[in-house]
This record gives sequence, C-alpha cells and structure tokens, in this order.
Amino acid sequence: MCPTGYGGPDFATECTTPAEDVPFVLAAGHGIIDSTSTDAEGNAAFTGIIPGTYQVGADIPGDFASSQAQCVSGSAEDVARQEELNQIELDVAAGDRISCDWYIVSDNARGLVDLSVEIRTCPEGMTAEDLEREACSPAESGTQLTLTGEAGDAVPSTSEPADWGWTDLDPGAYTLVVDEVPEAVTEYQLDDQPCCGPDGGFSIDLAGQLAEETRTLFLFQPAVEQEQPVPDTSVTVDIQTCPAGMTVNTLDPAACVPASAGTSLSLLVGNEEIAPATEGDTQWTWRGLPYGTATLILNAVPEGTATFSLNQRTCCNLEGGLDVSVSEETPHTGYILYFYPPEFQAPAEADAPATEDTPEAQETPEVVDVADVDPDGDGLPSTDEEFFQTDPENADTDGDGVNDAAEIAAGTDPLTP
Repeated sequence: MCPTGYGGPDFATECTTPAEDVPFVLAAGHGIIDSTSTDAEGNAAFTGIIPGTYQVGADIPGDFASSQAQCVSGSAEDVARQEELNQIELDVAAGDRISCDWYIVSDNARGLVDLSVEIRTCPEGMTAEDLEREACSPAESGTQLTLTGEAGDAVPSTSEPADWGWTDLDPGAYTLVVDEVPEAVTEYQLDDQPCCGPDGGFSIDLAGQLAEETRTLFLFQPAVEQEQPVPDTSVTVDIQTCPAGMTVNTLDPAACVPASAGTSLSLLVGNEEIAPATEGDTQWTWRGLPYGTATLILNAVPEGTATFSLNQRTCCNLEGGLDVSVSEETPHTGYILYFYPPEFQAPAEADAPATEDTPEAQETPEVVDVADVDPDGDGLPSTDEEFFQTDPENADTDGDGVNDAAEIAAGTDPLTP
C-alpha cells in the first residue's frame, strides 16, 4: 500500500504496507483462468501456467484510486505491459518465474494537492537533448519561482535553493514561471517540458487524484572553454649586415656583422600579428607560436640596404614576406636576416674623421622604408628584378594584370603576357 495520493517516484521505498485480501485474477484472451487474494503479507501467486500471453488484474477496493505494477522475469527484464488502470499483460515462457511488485494508491479524499518542484543543476555542456537526470545535482541558490492559478499567485510553503513547495492547492491548471536562475544557467526545462509556453512559463495540471505531486526543474549551463596552453615555441631572427658588393649568391656569413639600428619587423600567423617577445637592432624573438608556417614582414631596414635575404631565401611570398615555421619536431627555430648594401658605393670624402663631439658621430642612422628596396612595390627587390630581367620600375612587366612576384611564385613567365 502507498500513502494517500502518492504519485512516486520511489514506490519501492514509500509503499511498504502489506495489502491484505486484495483479489487478483489471471486471464488469457477473454477467459479467466484462475483467481486468488493476497495474504496477510500482501502476497499472491499463480502456479502451473503454460507458456503464453496472460492478463493479470487487481480488483482494488472502491476507495483506492489506482495501482502500478512492475514485473521482472528470470532474466531480470521488466515484462509488464500496462493495459488498463489496474491490469497488465505479460508473456510467460517455459520455465519462467516472474515476480511482480503491485503498488496500490489510495484516493485523495481531501481533494487538495501539495506540489513540490525539485531544482537540479546539470553538468556543464549537458543539454535537454542529452539529459541524464541522475547526473544532475541539487541546485545552489539563485532560483526564484512563481506559481499562478485561477486564484492568483500561490504562496510557497518552502523556497529552498533546490526545493520549492506549495501546499493545499485546489485542483486545476497552474503556470510555473522561472523568475531568476543562477548566473551560469542559460536554459532550463520542467521534466520533459521545454521552456516556455505562450504565458512565459510551464503548464502544470493538478487533477486532484493525487495528494502529492512532484516536478523537476532542470537547469542547463554551457560548457566552459578550457584555456589552451601556450605552446613552448619560438622563432628567433638574428640580423646581419654584409660587406658592400656581396649578394645572396655570394653570401659569406662569416664576413657579415651585426646590423646597425633601423630594422622593423612583423610576424603574422594568418591575419593575426604576433607581438614580439624581444626586439632589437640585431635580434628579434617571438614566442608561443602555433605549429605551422608564419610570415615575416620587413617594415623598415637600416639606411644603405639595397636588398636582403632570410638565410639564403630572398623576398617574397604571396603575402609579401618570408616564410618561417615551427613544428613539434623543431619547436624553436632560428633564422639569420642578411642585409646587402648596394654593389657599388661612392668613396667617402676625405674629411676629417668624425669624433664623438662632431654632429656626424651623434646622428642616429636614418630608418628607411622597405619600399626603397623595391621601387615598384611588386614584392621583388631590385636584385631579384635584375636576376629575372623584370622592370624594377614596373610592377607588371608584361602588362598581363598579374604582378611580377605573383607570376614568379606561380611559375609563369613575368616577361610574356
């Protein structure tokens, strides 16, 4: 026997009083095969049944409202199929021993209903589509509810963070509105009912047959993005100036010296510029780069620079810079940026040597834009223009609408349209 008006969910725990002298019948098709009544312990049994499909019914007394049955076969499967209010159907196989728990609920003679709303917070990232009720835990503070019926707003008897309740409610239709939820919550639903109806809340119908009814409000919160650790990577660019007349084709690294002031560099990963960890006249460093290729851009070079190369690679890729990269195998990579002065320089005038007190010695070398090295701005330095026999003053030597650097990168002839 269950408490008056009991509606679950834990029948096995709450319904423990034996029900004596309750008649039961066993039927097949339209005929009754056997009948019996429960003893003082609430037990009844049917034996000697041949395999087949049967109906089992309980003739519960008139002052009882309903019953619920759960039947388990020898293989631990629930085999009961509810047919009518107090009747089930089940299949019996040869050798089966089926055990049923039959819970009888007495009528709610008082007619009033106590409503409980349990509030459960679900794990981060769980949604209504993949709801696992057992994984949700009692909510912390922050939820505010309003229950409204025909008579207006009902006053809650309890308003704990994880449990709200209303007592002695008249049967009828109610609307539960969620006024506030904890800060992290973005969605919620009542049992299987999504939010929200046309009145902005959840519909709750209290028929009055049960003295106690329970609903569960599930609170959903988005998954928290885990901050990705910064990769332990670096790109280091040392900057050297080579002697007059040296080119990338005749490069002798041992003859080059640390560059003077005037270099400005940028490093791009896609369209994002990476801030340098260190920057100076002779060395720049970037740290925490993602694995892959980045583009080194020269914004300015020291005065007197005619062209440059990164190691022995000359400018430029399609982004107008030079490729650098890091990988899991080589997370820390180093490059040398070589600056080459013009092949021929006018001899210095035989003036008196400058001293620390003369203006010449105190002047800071002028910073020149990299465009001075590439007059037509097509991405090819003047030395490369000479090598490919393209016009250093015309970005599109053959006039076909594609600039010289792009044609060379694509493998087409920049001299022929």
